[in-house]
Amino acid sequence: MLTISIAMDENKGIGIKGRLPWHLKEELKLFKSNTVGKTILMGQTTYDGLPRKLKDRHTVVCSIDPEYKVDDPDAEVTYDLMKFLNEKEFSDDEVIVCGGASIYRQAYPFCHKALISFVKGDYEVDTHFDVFDMNDWEVVKEVEYEDFIYREMNRKRSSKRIFVTGCCGYIGSHTTVELLNDGYDVVGLDNFSNSQPEVLDKITRITGKKIRFYEGNMLDRELLEKIFDENDIGAVIDFAAYKAVGDSVRKPVEYYTNNVSSVLVLLSVMKEKNVRSIVFSSSATVYGENNPIPYVETMPIGGTTNPYGTSKVFVEQILKDLCFADKSFNACILRYFNPIGAHESGLLGENPNGVPANLMPYIDKVALGKLERLNIFGDDYPTKDGTGVRDYIHVVDLAKVHIKGLKKIEHKKGSYYVYNIGTGVGYSVLDIVRAYEKVNDITIPYVIAPRRPGDLPEYYADSSKAQKELNWHTEKTLEDMCRDCYRFVLNCK
Repeated sequence: MLTISIAMDENKGIGIKGRLPWHLKEELKLFKSNTVGKTILMGQTTYDGLPRKLKDRHTVVCSIDPEYKVDDPDAEVTYDLMKFLNEKEFSDDEVIVCGGASIYRQAYPFCHKALISFVKGDYEVDTHFDVFDMNDWEVVKEVEYEDFIYREMNRKRSSKRIFVTGCCGYIGSHTTVELLNDGYDVVGLDNFSNSQPEVLDKITRITGKKIRFYEGNMLDRELLEKIFDENDIGAVIDFAAYKAVGDSVRKPVEYYTNNVSSVLVLLSVMKEKNVRSIVFSSSATVYGENNPIPYVETMPIGGTTNPYGTSKVFVEQILKDLCFADKSFNACILRYFNPIGAHESGLLGENPNGVPANLMPYIDKVALGKLERLNIFGDDYPTKDGTGVRDYIHVVDLAKVHIKGLKKIEHKKGSYYVYNIGTGVGYSVLDIVRAYEKVNDITIPYVIAPRRPGDLPEYYADSSKAQKELNWHTEKTLEDMCRDCYRFVLNCK
């Protein structure tokens, strides 16, 4: 969105309400006249003060007077500006915000370019507003007239606008909610290979905010370039990956293509568009089968037992090499253990397409009667009850740590951080089944099945580094995880 505003104080950006200098017409011609959008947004006072109607443009007039009307067929009136802005999706050069400072204050989050008119000398006004912070803008060009100074400006890249790949997936959707609740703007990408479009509406219902969404694949370089060109992105959180261990053993080429090649495309576009910060969704599987437990970040990675884990090792090494070679690049690697649980609203949770590959959604489907019984893959592991032991973490606790990771690298140059994200406590498959049955007062029938290829007997995290450096701690219990999961699946019935 483009914006045109008028201000008294060139340092504080105090705007004048309802005054449009005659020089504006000339400056509009200079201000990228070939790309300026067809919609102009202005207040009632500004519109009424125009010497003539604006040709070849659709004018949106903002008024608080429900009786206010316009007789121009090319103009419309809105009585709720924020609703209008939130319901529309504008490209950077589609809309001009013109004149009244009160209008500009509300449109500010949507603006990327500006033509600011600063009053020279004393000027009396009946109303003024603190419109913008000059520190948020860079001056491209300045032109002086007798009464006004015009500055063509670009808004500086905002670290508060985050590009989230895989935004509709299980972890991506919960993280998007936490980002929005923390004041971030989110630009999202998903191809719905393992998620559903209705997740977008659920995110809005929970937060009261919309994200700017693109449907597609990260291998599509042209699409990524479009996304970065149309949005003032400050950092990236990358969730987009296939994640089923057993499936990766059967389809290694597909996993390496989707999980590794796509990241190379993303990083190339990030470099081209001068976006230098990324939080990457990695996995505890990078530790392989040769490290003792609990896993700590200083242990060597590799020796993985499946292509999924190997794909995460590859990307971690790529990011490490990039940060070493390019000291302006920053990366935060989060090695997840086993996220389960759901949002407390019951609107978001793990709802994979097809047969579940992870334990908790499998239990959920049995609880609802959609599957006859749970298959427990192996009861002859060297663990307390013979079933596999994992470090289970509530997905909301996991989502919140991504904001901590963003802030860790926000003002760093050439930084590369790695953190284990888990509770540090191992639970067996039977522990999970029994806890689920207890808190939800139901029975989960199960049978013992053969081990799955690529599964390890046991692992859990040492997350003390994340606790210390990120000031992050888990808050949810195993009972919370089981209760929230069941609430979500009941809500999906």
